[in-house]
Formats: sequence, C-alpha cells, structure tokens
Amino acid sequence: MTTRRDLLSFAAAALFVPEAAFADDRPCHPPRYDRWTARRERRWPERLGTSGFVSYYGEAFKFDGAINTPRTSSPSCNVWGAEATTLDDRGSIRSHLEDLEESGGRSTDCHVWPSETADDLEANVASIKAQLKATCPVAAKPAPVRFIAVGSHHSSSDVYTRVDDVPTVMVRIDGVNQIVLARPEWKPGFAEFRDEQLSLGYTPAFALVGAGLHVCELNETLWDLGLALETQGSFDGQTIAGAISTGTHGAGSRNGAICDSVEAVIVVTCLQDPTGAASWEILQVEPDPDDAISDATRFEPQRGGERWRLVQDSGLFEALLVGFGTLGVIVGYVFRVRPAYFLRELRVGRPWSEVKANLVDRATQPATGFRDLGWRYELAVSPTAVTGLSEWVCTEVYRDAWTYDLDYLSEVRDIPQKWAGGVTRNVNLGGSLGNTIAQAANDALVRGKRVGFFADRAYRVLKLGQGEFIQAWGCEFMVPAERGAELIQWICDENPQRGELKRGHRRGTRLLNPYGVRFCRGRKGFLSPTRRVRDGVAELTCTVEITETVKDDDVKNTQHRENGKPSSKAIVESWADDYVERFGADARLHWGQIQGSFGPDQLAATYPQDDIDRWFDAFRTLNPFGLFDTKAAKRLGFVDRRDGGSFPPVTYRGL
Repeated sequence: MTTRRDLLSFAAAALFVPEAAFADDRPCHPPRYDRWTARRERRWPERLGTSGFVSYYGEAFKFDGAINTPRTSSPSCNVWGAEATTLDDRGSIRSHLEDLEESGGRSTDCHVWPSETADDLEANVASIKAQLKATCPVAAKPAPVRFIAVGSHHSSSDVYTRVDDVPTVMVRIDGVNQIVLARPEWKPGFAEFRDEQLSLGYTPAFALVGAGLHVCELNETLWDLGLALETQGSFDGQTIAGAISTGTHGAGSRNGAICDSVEAVIVVTCLQDPTGAASWEILQVEPDPDDAISDATRFEPQRGGERWRLVQDSGLFEALLVGFGTLGVIVGYVFRVRPAYFLRELRVGRPWSEVKANLVDRATQPATGFRDLGWRYELAVSPTAVTGLSEWVCTEVYRDAWTYDLDYLSEVRDIPQKWAGGVTRNVNLGGSLGNTIAQAANDALVRGKRVGFFADRAYRVLKLGQGEFIQAWGCEFMVPAERGAELIQWICDENPQRGELKRGHRRGTRLLNPYGVRFCRGRKGFLSPTRRVRDGVAELTCTVEITETVKDDDVKNTQHRENGKPSSKAIVESWADDYVERFGADARLHWGQIQGSFGPDQLAATYPQDDIDRWFDAFRTLNPFGLFDTKAAKRLGFVDRRDGGSFPPVTYRGL
C-alpha cells in the first residue's frame, strides 16, 4: 500500500534530482528561456543599446554594431511552420503528415530541412566574411575594432565579454545552420579508416554542419536521417560552435568530449601576410593529411564567390577545437556521426558511503543487467546530509545502448513533466523550504527508491531533462577519475561550514541544489578541460557540476548585496576559487561556465606548458591584430603575452 509519506518522498526526489529526465516533445528552438530574457531586454534598453542582448543568466551585454546572417533553413517544429519529408533508417521515406498523425496532430520533430544547403552554407559564410572585411578593411595594431561571435547566449563565463572600450561588433552566426551530408573532396573509405583507427565498433558517417545550428536542431535532423551524435552535453540549447569551443563533453567512460567527433573546422579570420598587411581568409582546418578527411587534390577552393583555403595541420586543428571564440569566427564543422540508437536508463537512490568505495569501477564496469555496449554512468549527489547522520545520498544513473525500430515512439516517463516542471521553475528551493524538500528526498533515496526507468532516443536521454526548467549559474570541476571520490567528499564536508539553513541563520555560500557527476574520456583540443594524456593514453576524467538558481532580482543574481549576503553568481564563484586552491595542479574548469579568478598562474599549473604554448602559437597566428580578443583571452594572459613581445613566425601546413 502506498502511504502518504511514500508519495511525499517520491515527489520530493523528483523535484530535488535535477538530472531526472522526462518525456519532452517541446520545440527545441526558440529556447524556453526566450520569454524570460525578452522581458529583461525590454526593461534595460539603455544597457543594451541597439545591438545588445541579455544572456541566459540575466546579464546585459552591449555592442556597438552587429553582423547578421539570415536563417535560410528552418526547423519544422511548428515554430516557422516549415514542411518537410523525413528520412528514417537512412532511406525509408516517411511523410511529414504521417509524423503529425503519430504525434496527435503536431510534429515532435525539430529538424533543419536540407534544401540546397551546401549553396546556402557557402553563401552565408561568404556574407560573414564580406561584412567583417567591410567593417574592418585595414587592420593594424592596436586593433581598430573587435569582433565577438555570439550563439545562443548560454555561456556564463566571459567568453563573449568585450575586453576594453574599443568599438566592438557582435557577429551572429544563427544563419549558418545548414547540414551537408556529402562532399566530393571527402576520401572514399574514410569511414572504414576511422572505425578501424579509433575502434568505434560501428561504421561512422560524416556531416558538414553550420556552426550556428543548435544542438537540439542537429539531433532531430540527424535522427530523421537515421544518424546521431556520438556524444553531447546535458543541455542542448547551445549552438554547435558554442558547445565545442568551450570544451563541452558528454557522459560515459568510453566517450570523449564533443570536439573528439570533429574532423574539420571552418573559420573566418584575419591573418597577417609577410608584408604585415591584413588578409581576411576562410580556412578549412583539418588534421595532418594522413588523418584528414579531405583529399587536397579534390578540394574545390571557390565557394559562394569566395576562396576557401584547406589547411591540414594537426597543431592548428587541435588549437581551434577549444578556442573559446578568440581565434576567429567559426562558421562550420565536419562532424563524425554514428547510426541512430536508443538508450535505456535506470535511476536508483544509494548512500554515498556505499558508492564512493568503488566509484571508478562503477563508472567503467556495467552494472548487473546492463551491457558494455553504450555503457554510461552518472551520479546526482545531495549536498545536504541525512538528518542525524554523517551520510549523504545520491542517485545512481545506469545507461546502456538499446536497439529498437527507429519508428518507435518514446515511452512516457514516470513523472508528469508539466506538473513537476511548473513547480521547480517557480519555487525557489532555498532556505528552510529547500532544506525540508532535501530531507524528504534524502529519505527516499537512502532507502534505495527507484527514481525512474525508461528508454528513448539517445539524445533525449542524455539531456539534463527536468533541470532545463530551472535557470542556474553553473561551474564544472574536473579532476582525474581517481580523485573523483575525494572531490565529491570535499564538497559534502565543506558545504555545512558555509552557512546554516535554519530560519534566522545566514545561509552564506552553502549549496542547496544537488550536483551532477559525470565521467569523460577525451584527448583532442590543447586546452580541452578533459584532455588528460599519460604515455599517449587518454585518461578518464571525473566532472562535478554545481549550480545556483538564477534570480529575477538583479542584485540577488549578479551583485553583492549591502547586507553582506553573496549574490547567486558570487556563491558559485566562491566555490570555483576554493576548488582551484584545494586541488591545485589537477583543478580544471569548464570554459563556458563560471571561472572565478582562474588566471595565467592557475592555467600554467593545471595544463602542460607545451599545450599552452602550442595553443598560443595558433592564437597569435589567427588573431595577430587582436580583432577577436575577449575578456577571457585577456584574463588568461594570452592578450598581454602576444602584445608584449615579438615571436618567430609559426609554420602551419597550408598557411
């Protein structure tokens, strides 16, 4: 018999675990937070000017001008009313009307319909180059103008913050949102070569993807073609360029970061020729010729009325993968994708003391009843101990690949999306209320309550799910996997010291929301936070993401208050700084999230000097005049290093 206490515990667990996933047929674009940011933009016209915007986190960004490209290809998810014919299983045609019938009269797909997309993509890239050149026809030092590429406004770090008072132009890449599934220069047999070289276990396919496409749009489009991304982050509202350039990763000890699936990067930038003059270029950058997807002899340089240059150099390629917007305007990628697949998932509550005893084994070895194929493991840990005990609880997440007909309709999850989403979006889980809900959730989880079991399309399972209804500042800590349990225990032990949750007491910087734990293997990108290589072998990284709810009140959200209480943003910044000090050389942060005071000294302590130097060589080569400088590049010391000395030229194959 289900008791009232059981119902309360289960509901509390559903609310308290932010990574609980739910059935989701919402259009992926525009993002759910558009209405919220639009309200602030109407409130702050003087802060934004004619070309500004409000970010996902309620921060105002002002620019002196904007470069835009039109969206020539639109999602068919009842946003613009586009119609299309979808492809399932890479060849079986199914009409759009049948999609509508299956979903009760409305489309659940949100895909980009590829209509002459190669021409559209090339025309939009040419348009961006022309507008950049027209804005800055002659570059010099110091830079007469700055250009900052902007996607979905989802990064909470300073990657798109202007660095100084130099006139700054925002470059919107939304219009470069096309997908091309075949190019004449791609080598025959490259798919088999990659499968054999990387031991993928499947024959991959490849797609030329516009950098302004949102991850959710790409997922839906690929699914209609019987394809899927190899991995993705827990949120899918970012543009492809924003997700990759900041080091976004997915889940699973056998999966790398998103940048590990990239075969080529297309960038518009301004080089310095041998005479010192500025030269605007469109570069397609790939690894060294033996590992590159393109056959240089078949590469067509004239595209969309502009000349493209093929550069096949692994050093420049790896630097471009994680460049957080400072190496030019990235406009496209060649992605390695895989056949579409389902994931099944089980979530179970566990005491943290039980999990931490063999955390790495749990992350790498499939649980009983799960297969090695597609094995993924995550945790959601409560930062609040069980009342009366020095024990914390967590939700273990088990996932593996599940083969099923691609026409399968998703199962409905156990918890009603709209009810739970409405509560979590509107209730501030802080103070005594947050403590009450946390204790009820702990009671449910410590007794091993099953929090949900379902199967769905892979990209829907990998999404954050319920957490997408809650806007929150975030900071992601990354350490070698063997220190993962130490990091989690440090957060649990440290958290009570940062404030009291009782009524009348000061909360301080204490965490209330549960934090997510993932594992990732990756090695591409010189400054990729997951790039940990020992003796040529990629090591496993443990990542922990803490969050703090975004407040509608501007002072509570981003400013220190007069009464000494920290803002929402300051709480996360405080944790970031303490984490870096505590874990020293093993401490790395996600570039797209809050960085705190992470600067040149911390960078030198946590990344190999050779990787830093090789990234810097690409930075001074692709951004010699400082046209693409941002506050992040300045904070990390790269701007001062470039402008403060003379260096011998760097030789890259193709430049």
